[in-house]
Amino acid sequence: FSGFLSLASGRTEYEAQVIRDRSAPYSLLSDGRISNHLNIVVRNKSERAEQFILRGVSPLGAEFVIPDNNFTLAGGGSKTVHV
Repeated sequence: FSGFLSLASGRTEYEAQVIRDRSAPYSLLSDGRISNHLNIVVRNKSERAEQFILRGVSPLGAEFVIPDNNFTLAGGGSKTVHV
């Protein structure tokens, strides 16, 4: 899944981990499409606040929904984003 995600930041002092939701890894939508449930954990490894922008790069026929894709993390902070 990480191949379909790009993380843009002004610095490289970060860590991003994509984790599939264990309780409900996917669901079937009413129109027949499959919705995968993922969490992205972003960690700011620098000592100062940094802005992060998450962008999904979708293969043909896929769509990423990232409601909270632009945020700032304090130095040493982390955030879990539901995708």
